[in-house]
Amino acid sequence: MIMIHPHGEKIEWSPPEEITGEIFPTNYLTSIDCTSPYAYGDECPASVISVDSFDNNGFSDELGELHQNLDSAIEYILNGHQLSPEFKVKSPRLAYLIEAISEEAQFEEEELLRDEYADLEAFLDYISNVVKQSPTYWVSTEGYDHDTMPGMSSSYHVHWDNEPKTAITFITQLVAEDVKQLQSKRY
Repeated sequence: MIMIHPHGEKIEWSPPEEITGEIFPTNYLTSIDCTSPYAYGDECPASVISVDSFDNNGFSDELGELHQNLDSAIEYILNGHQLSPEFKVKSPRLAYLIEAISEEAQFEEEELLRDEYADLEAFLDYISNVVKQSPTYWVSTEGYDHDTMPGMSSSYHVHWDNEPKTAITFITQLVAEDVKQLQSKRY
C-alpha cells in the first residue's frame, strides 16, 4: 500500500510477515479499505489495519462485535419504530450508523438482508467519527494499493495521531461503549 503521510510524502507499506520492533510508520493509527466490504475477511464490513492489529481484542475486534450487535436495532427501525431522541443525544454516532444501514436493509421472507456496500459506507463514516474523538488526533489522508492489476486495487482512508498507542486504546473503548449501548436494546 502507498500511504500519503500528512507532510505529503508517499510511504510504501505492507503488513509484515513477522512482527518485530516498530512495524508501522510514525504517527500511524489506522488504515481502512474503502473499496471492498469485508476485504480482509473481517467481522466488520470496513476492513481496518491499526496499531493494535496484531493484538487480541483490538480495535478491529470491537468493530466486529459492534457489527454483530446491529441486527436487532436495524430490525427495530425496519419494523416501523424510530430511535428515541434520548438515544440520538446519548449516542449520535451510533444512531447515524443504525439509520444509515437501515436505509438499505430490508426483510426478505422474514430474514434481514443488509447491503454490504451501505454497511461499508456507514462504517467508514462511523470509524472516521470515532477516530476524530481522540484528543491527540492529527489528520486523515489517503492510501492506495500499488502493486495490483489495473481495476483491482483498493483505496484507503489513513488516520494519523500524535499518540497512536494511547489513541487506539481510547477509540477501542469508545466502540466498546457503543457495543454495550446496543446490547442494552434501549433505542
